[in-house]
Amino acid sequence: MPQVSTSSVAWAAVAFMIFLTGGGIYIIATENIPAVFTLADGRWSMVYPGASEQTLNEGLVAMVLNLFMFGGIFLAYRSTKVVNDRGKANNMLMLGAGLLLIGLAGGFYLYNLKLTVFR
Repeated sequence: MPQVSTSSVAWAAVAFMIFLTGGGIYIIATENIPAVFTLADGRWSMVYPGASEQTLNEGLVAMVLNLFMFGGIFLAYRSTKVVNDRGKANNMLMLGAGLLLIGLAGGFYLYNLKLTVFR
């Protein structure tokens, strides 16, 4: 039986968790999931107005935002491992913090959009 490295198992677990938190099971299990939702006044929206359902685009955006958050945390962690180059460590930390903030702000915005804007 071939040996599987622990880092590849960890990356697979992270990818699966990003898939789960983005609503991947819902996307797979739901037949004919719409990419956009038509509002009552005829406009299109990529966000379903309510917490019980989601569109395909909304799930993909949630997955990307979760990836940004994980990437930000990972870059901030990796910046602590750089000991010889202070500038590189600082840049990695700032980039990680920026990605984390973009992911968090986008997630809160998407959640707020679902619950308040279209009601």
